[in-house]
Amino acid sequence: MEIINKIIINASAEKTWNIVGQGFGNADKWLSMISSIKVKNDNTPLDGAPCSGRVCMTDIGKVDETITHYDETNKKLSFDIKVEKMPFFVKDLKNTWNVVSLEDNQTKVILDFKMEIMFPFNLLMGFMMKSKMGKIMKISLKDLKHYVETGKSRTDKAVV
Repeated sequence: MEIINKIIINASAEKTWNIVGQGFGNADKWLSMISSIKVKNDNTPLDGAPCSGRVCMTDIGKVDETITHYDETNKKLSFDIKVEKMPFFVKDLKNTWNVVSLEDNQTKVILDFKMEIMFPFNLLMGFMMKSKMGKIMKISLKDLKHYVETGKSRTDKAVV
């Protein structure tokens, strides 16, 4: 299952990438769902990446994210996700952030989330899981937009 969401941010791609890419270990400053982050450097980070991953504490428990692709030039970042309290039938969570420069000091951010759900649960729970993950992605993009444009995190706590 794949879910793609996009948002336009009124700031440069460089500024946005500094937060998404180089600031990967500081997402708790702007992502309302994250209460704290521990940066992972247990493996050698990919070329150019600020770290090998992060462990986020969230309302749904511990989320362990490992960077699998980091492209500073094209402003693209992918990571595998392991969620402590994820149902057994959900496998292989992957997320890709792509920051694209537009005209007039605007940036498009594309969030591409992939999730594998075991059969027959993909038929039974697929729609519900897609809806829930889509909501999380939309909140994440709104949080990013607000932070990049204002320099402040949103004051309303995300409810997922």
